Amino acid sequence: MHLDFGVAWKFLPILLHASLMTIALFVLSQVLGTIAAFFLALARMSPRGWLRRPTVAYIWVVRGTPLLLHLFFVYYAAPAFGITLDAFPAAIIAMSASAAPTTPRSSAPGSRPSTAVSSRRRTRWA
Repeated sequence: MHLDFGVAWKFLPILLHASLMTIALFVLSQVLGTIAAFFLALARMSPRGWLRRPTVAYIWVVRGTPLLLHLFFVYYAAPAFGITLDAFPAAIIAMSASAAPTTPRSSAPGSRPSTAVSSRRRTRWA
């Protein structure tokens, strides 16, 4: 079998540009998602129900839907509401909104004050 790498060399600049765009998309969406996750974690731990309940609902809905649905909604359904975005900003918004709800659930216990574990609560496995 003979492989023709001439085709790959022909499209190498396009592939390099696409890989750089993918890395930029990943870094931007994760940074923005982490910042949003911090505020979601604070809102989720809030004693105020009007702040906590919508946050829990948002986390529940977004974690239960796939990223592809978020991408389609931001890119194709947002123009129905008068919001038209290019592909790159739409992908950053959708990926950030999808990444944000995964962090508050894991970071919220770490931001609470620790309490000493009493010896009565320890279990002994025999």
